[in-house]
Amino acid sequence: MKTAKFIFLTAILFFVSFSVEHVKAQESQETTYQAQVEKIISLEEVDFDGEKQISQKLELKITGKEFQEENIFIDTKDFLSIGTPEYRVGDRVEIIKGVNPDGESFYYISDFVRGPSLLLLFMIFFFITLLVVKVGAITSFLGMGVSFLVIFFFILPQIASGNNPVLISMLSALFLVPIIFFLSHGFNKKSVIAVIGTYISLFIVFVFAYEFIERVNLTGFASEEAGFIASIAGNSINIKGLILAGIIISSLGILDDVTVSQVSVTQELSISNTKISSWELYKKSMRVGRDHIASMINTLVLVYTGASLPLLLLFTNSTLTFSQAINYEIIAEEIVKTLVGSIGLVLAVPISTIIAAFVYKELD
Repeated sequence: MKTAKFIFLTAILFFVSFSVEHVKAQESQETTYQAQVEKIISLEEVDFDGEKQISQKLELKITGKEFQEENIFIDTKDFLSIGTPEYRVGDRVEIIKGVNPDGESFYYISDFVRGPSLLLLFMIFFFITLLVVKVGAITSFLGMGVSFLVIFFFILPQIASGNNPVLISMLSALFLVPIIFFLSHGFNKKSVIAVIGTYISLFIVFVFAYEFIERVNLTGFASEEAGFIASIAGNSINIKGLILAGIIISSLGILDDVTVSQVSVTQELSISNTKISSWELYKKSMRVGRDHIASMINTLVLVYTGASLPLLLLFTNSTLTFSQAINYEIIAEEIVKTLVGSIGLVLAVPISTIIAAFVYKELD
């Protein structure tokens, strides 16, 4: 019954998500359509801004019902830019319909259609996880779905409407932590301990992030995205607050892994040796925790490095020294994110372990 209930709830969640996306798609269909490249009419190499680019004349078939699979022709030279891809027969693309000053319609390719491939990758991930984790995978994906709903239908709209991003992210974190933990690991003593440990660690992350965003004088305007948001939203969005909000949200995933794993280790050691003292239980659990810390710190550094690889490569090829490079805000911001997240990770291990050791030995 529990498995059926979870499957039913998961189906409802994905149905709601799909319905919302479908409504959004219908609202935007006045200008954006999907098409498939039917024929490459011509292809030539042209000079654009000193770089060689491929210019193509394409015949495409619009797949929207209102067009009844109408064929159109697009010359990519009309919207050529650095990095314009070379299209092939069979490629599915998004096209945008515009109207020129004379009232005539024209089309241009805005991007590839990536949805089907992304869905395929998600389904592979889902079934592999289901095969390995079994029933627990259903509840974990349900928790992930709740996280996405909160992010896209509460956090982002609230921040976009001008509300304090730090307050919104903290409230969301307080709401999400028990839901994610209880769905993924069940409503039990282990999950409750992990939730408490995560709350304490998250508060520590908040304090360090707030302090060092100020100390390092981060403005939040290091990225092009921040500048674009500021240009369209004016002063209604706290750009600096977005950095802190991002650190809080990203820390949730790290702390989930650390606190639950550490509490599980403590629980198993307590069960295997019922005569062990709480202090001995803490010390034995921390031996495992130290290994976990070491591997997770490396994971954090590599994740942030991978995400910022193009930026780091840009600085590597410049004449800047190391001290000059880290002084740039866009680099300093990533360093603050990495180190603050690592501090929360390191402290979450002893915090969750000592709570678990006390609960399993002193309160049992």
